[in-house]
Amino acid sequence: MTLLMTETRRPEPAYTNEDQRFQALGARDPGADGVFYYAVRTTGVFCKPSCKARPALRKNISFYASPAEAAAAGYRPCKRCRPDIGANAGTEAVTAAARRIDAAIANEDTPPALVVLAKRAGFSPYHFHRLFKAALGVTPKAYADAARSRRLRAELAQGASV
Repeated sequence: MTLLMTETRRPEPAYTNEDQRFQALGARDPGADGVFYYAVRTTGVFCKPSCKARPALRKNISFYASPAEAAAAGYRPCKRCRPDIGANAGTEAVTAAARRIDAAIANEDTPPALVVLAKRAGFSPYHFHRLFKAALGVTPKAYADAARSRRLRAELAQGASV
């Protein structure tokens, strides 16, 4: 099975001046993620604009165009929003997990457990479960059940016996 994931992108606001950027920070606008990053002088951390961390004072914030630029200025990535990891890292992990499940079903093996899939992707099982469900609309278990069902229907259509 081929897993196609399309992403609809809305036009990104310019965020050309500091006022627009501060407004995006105040709204925790996910549309600003990847457009700019902000760093807090007092903590030495840089974040995505949508980060749920406690807001900093305006005088302690500086803006950067990329995570590499913020890191070069001496800031470390936030452990909460993980701005140094690409925006589609979760999507790539889900795609790889779905392929592993499909391969296991095709080889008549049992699909890997959630803990194994999550560990391989580098996420906690709880977070990976949420990423998987957000990306595909079903849980890893439901995806494996559906893959097993598709395989059964295909084999029955070819005349294989139960």
